[in-house]
Amino acid sequence: MTAVKTDVNDEAALAAQLAGHDLVISAFSGHAAGDVYQYFVDGFQHILNSVKASAAPRFLVVGAQVAWKSLPACKW
Repeated sequence: MTAVKTDVNDEAALAAQLAGHDLVISAFSGHAAGDVYQYFVDGFQHILNSVKASAAPRFLVVGAQVAWKSLPACKW
């Protein structure tokens, strides 16, 4: 397992970082932002797009309750 930190707003860089891995685990949190909800929705959408672009076969999301409120706004 390799832990990496990156800017979720840079989808190309994130996708390149994720490429070649068998599993992506996201523990993304928007709690550091002023607008937690929108930051989380936007950030998670960038992560999801990057995982798809990387062709990683597995994606696991771990997080807090705010994630479950925010996920319906993402485009699966």
